[in-house]
Amino acid sequence: MNRLVAAFKRPVVPALGAWLVGLAAFSIVSVERLFSAPHAVFVYARLSAYIATVTVAALTIALIGVFGLACGVMLWWLDDPVGPRRIAACAGRSFWSVVIYTWTALALLAVDPPSAIAVADLWQPETVQSQMRDVLAYRWLSDMRLLVLAAFLIAVVVLLQRHARLVNVAIAVAFGAGLVAALLTALGLLGGSGDF
Repeated sequence: MNRLVAAFKRPVVPALGAWLVGLAAFSIVSVERLFSAPHAVFVYARLSAYIATVTVAALTIALIGVFGLACGVMLWWLDDPVGPRRIAACAGRSFWSVVIYTWTALALLAVDPPSAIAVADLWQPETVQSQMRDVLAYRWLSDMRLLVLAAFLIAVVVLLQRHARLVNVAIAVAFGAGLVAALLTALGLLGGSGDF
């Protein structure tokens, strides 16, 4: 029990927990609303959507770990080392920007829920995409993602610069962000390699 209490005192666990709950709620509301028709095709659509949500959650957590590790390695290389717990604490506190982004999307989804997709629409992807763009929550997620990413990175710099020189912190955060972007690009290329 003491370990559980100690874990929740770390800034990373509450932020990730709040984000995971928000992501799960957003996914459930979206999927059950979009694929509400009683058709066998929608059973597979629901399953695929939930698997995609779990994949996004696992990938996001892994990429935050890679980002923190990259920041720590770069700060060590610049002779301005910061302990892994401090880096994790800074990343955890900064992650609240992503939590707010996710919960805002959930609130917008409650205000403006998507309409159910008809079976016939599945054969017309442009109709489904147009329908999704009309939903306020999905527009929010699309339009605000770069701003939220910038807020996260700026918050990491502001929090980390208390423990290392600002120039070194900026370089480390840029290196971590660049590494994560390169990994996402590589994953995208791997995902698209089946098209050739």
